[in-house]
Amino acid sequence: MVPYVASSQSFHLFLNNVQRLDFGSLAYQLMQARMGPQWTHRQTTQSIARYLLFLYLSIAILDCN
Repeated sequence: MVPYVASSQSFHLFLNNVQRLDFGSLAYQLMQARMGPQWTHRQTTQSIARYLLFLYLSIAILDCN
């Protein structure tokens, strides 16, 4: 299996698209939940970062196939 190396162009395209996403309302709901546990700011930002990593890796895998 050949490792995938993202081009800087595809990474910049991904970043441009991600910047259009608004995670503000999601973060607010996680931190100000009326029911269930309220997430800390750190938990929320880490989870959003992990989700963005998941999106990027998903795209990278699709580009390989």
